[in-house]
Amino acid sequence: MVIKKRSRSVVLRERPAPIRWKSLWFPLFGLLSLAGFPGPAAAAIISGNYQLNWDQTVDKTETGTTDVKKLKQTLELKYAGFLSPVVANSVSFKVEQEVNSDSPDVIRLLPILELGFKGKYWDAKAGSKRTYETSDEPGKNPKETDNHFLEVFYLAPKSVPDVKAKYTIDFDTESGTTDTRKDGVTLSSVYAPTEWLSAKGDYTRNVLKDRLKADTDTEDEKSTGTVGLRHAFSDKLKAETQYTTEVSRAATLKSDGTGAVDGSNKEDLTNTWKNTLGFRPFRDTSVDGSYDFDLKQNKVTGEHTLTTNIKAAASQKVGAPFDLKGDFSRVVTEMRHTADDNEKTEDTWTAEAKAKFSKQLDFSVKYQKKDTVELHADPAKNTTSGSVNRN
Repeated sequence: MVIKKRSRSVVLRERPAPIRWKSLWFPLFGLLSLAGFPGPAAAAIISGNYQLNWDQTVDKTETGTTDVKKLKQTLELKYAGFLSPVVANSVSFKVEQEVNSDSPDVIRLLPILELGFKGKYWDAKAGSKRTYETSDEPGKNPKETDNHFLEVFYLAPKSVPDVKAKYTIDFDTESGTTDTRKDGVTLSSVYAPTEWLSAKGDYTRNVLKDRLKADTDTEDEKSTGTVGLRHAFSDKLKAETQYTTEVSRAATLKSDGTGAVDGSNKEDLTNTWKNTLGFRPFRDTSVDGSYDFDLKQNKVTGEHTLTTNIKAAASQKVGAPFDLKGDFSRVVTEMRHTADDNEKTEDTWTAEAKAKFSKQLDFSVKYQKKDTVELHADPAKNTTSGSVNRN
């Protein structure tokens, strides 16, 4: 049985001396002065809030009673202003304190500083965030996390591709337990010179260095490029095609800089091609088709997986009540350069007729047939299956 109650009187265990809230103002004012913020007379917004949460849970069982008390208080101060018409700034300083009767007390300091610059065709942002966490748990050292970023976005006219770039540095430190640094780069660009042509490119790279654990540094990167064409030949005929290629690599590095740890290298190449065609010869007639393929290549092992999708569908409305539909789909999955090369083909035929005579009376009939054939390099492993559904 669980009974929750609230009480006005709070009895807490003996703890280290509480934070002197007056001392928190000095780091905040220091951040404001370092950022070069204008005085109170300038246009700015200053806000603050304080939250206090108290919870007590009493759990009575045959073996005994547990009484858990939790107290959390949060103080947050924010400043937002402008150094100039094109430079925006914001600073926030947050303090959290958690007092739990069944776990160590925790205190967190979270200062955040952000700067923003805005031009005619570009934007830029830079910022830093720190999390300092300490508790009274025996043997537990304070934990520090620092996050820094610089982001630039160039939005050009249609004749020039836009570009977005971001660089991040993350530090995670706890004496004797954790000491890592992670550098990340993200680049992306979109180019759409016309309504029927579009191109997009993305690149990411991350490098993690561990100063305490040997042979645990990691790096990964991924590049993606996409080109798409979309064209309406007329109100009756529309077509679209899109091709995407993606290369991804990852590895765990040795601390002595001699290369990757044995067996940790990963490199994959994926090519995807999607095509759709829509044809409306008459007002109540539609014909649609699609062809897709997805080729995944493991560059380390040499294994390939090729998946092909083919689909054709047609629908016809006959008068007001009757609606006829039919479609065919084929999915072919091929495993190449593996210990057991195989090819699996799944065919699905569907025919459906519906009629709606009134709100009270409608009729439908559906027929679906599925066939599956799986071929292996060893003919003894070949299998076939199928099913028919009448509804």
